Amino acid sequence: MMAASMAKGTTIIENAAQEPEIVDWLTILTLWVARYVVQVLLLLKSKVSKKMPGGEHTVIPDRIEAGTFLVAGAMTQGDIVVENALCEHLNLLLPSCAKQAQTIEENIDDIHVRVLNFKRYTIKTLPYPGFPMHMQAQVMAMMLYC
Repeated sequence: MMAASMAKGTTIIENAAQEPEIVDWLTILTLWVARYVVQVLLLLKSKVSKKMPGGEHTVIPDRIEAGTFLVAGAMTQGDIVVENALCEHLNLLLPSCAKQAQTIEENIDDIHVRVLNFKRYTIKTLPYPGFPMHMQAQVMAMMLYC
């Protein structure tokens, strides 16, 4: 995407990653470097500017970090609130936490989980929006307590 942002013409990136971090990076490139037309398969049409105008951007919260704290709360059978977490980026992790949780509350920018007991369940890692591969180790460690 970085090379495409400075190239002339149209760049097509097929089968591109769709993780929120990639989309956020595209937002930054759009703000700082070029204007894009983005479709599902990431068709990049850029108008290259000789000068980068720059701008301000707030990076999205890390979904793997938030998920790790949620799993840590579940492992300790605790009552945990993870702040600055976007629920829509944890769409398959939250149901797996819900299988362990007594209560789970999703708010605009935080998640509250209370766990009383464990239940075994199966996960399968998949590309986004599937279950994140980078959360498999944390969930497997949690399953040791079942």
